[in-house]
Amino acid sequence: MAEKIYFYDGTWQGIMSVYHGIIGGELEAGVMAKEKGENMQDDLFSEKIFVEAGEDKFTALKDRFIKAAGCDNYSMMLWAFLSEKRGIEGHILDFIRFALKNGKGSGNLLSEDEVMRVYSAAQQVRRECHRFKGFIRFEEIKPGMFYSGIEPDYNIIMLLAPHFKQRLSSQDWIIHDKKRNTAVFYDGSKCLYREVISFEMPDDSKEENEYKAMWLKYFQAMGIKERKNPHLQRQFVPVKYRKNMIEFDETGF
Repeated sequence: MAEKIYFYDGTWQGIMSVYHGIIGGELEAGVMAKEKGENMQDDLFSEKIFVEAGEDKFTALKDRFIKAAGCDNYSMMLWAFLSEKRGIEGHILDFIRFALKNGKGSGNLLSEDEVMRVYSAAQQVRRECHRFKGFIRFEEIKPGMFYSGIEPDYNIIMLLAPHFKQRLSSQDWIIHDKKRNTAVFYDGSKCLYREVISFEMPDDSKEENEYKAMWLKYFQAMGIKERKNPHLQRQFVPVKYRKNMIEFDETGF
């Protein structure tokens, strides 16, 4: 019998729709993968099926899971999903089955493989999200509009949005994930998540360059030359994040 491969649209609602079908018995056990549809021809070794995201399916499984296992375990699954790790869809499915059986304390049973795989992925996403709350640097790209480009390891921009909505509630801003070509737009009232087809960074205004220069000067002035510790600094601010941080820009504006 050919192996079933269930493709979904890459969203949380999409994969939850697949889980709903498998757990409910509508779909046979199989492998799950993100796909856009162009490479979904059947072959001799697998049957490829695209599962549409469904609001009813998503809500039914979400409500069932939260009732049985609680909101904290649900959040842990979502954070693990955003890690985009290879095979994470299957690990989450294993955890859903485990948690539906074992209840709200499931997330604490870290000796169980079904739990630890999801917990570990979620923790990595949490740590990066926490880091980026301090690493994000906005710059004004036009009057009243602020932009930050980032390249996180994990898909965290929607997790960052509530923090900056609260902190910068009176400003319009964009957080752009340049690695995934997605962005969160905040218009002063609500956040919108969108794909970015193309984006060309406008030239900085004279005023923006002045602000950047002042920030860089402040950053350099606060440093104590005799206590400089590059190794410790790299632990707190890894090199891979620095190209989008103004204080590590050596161009001089």
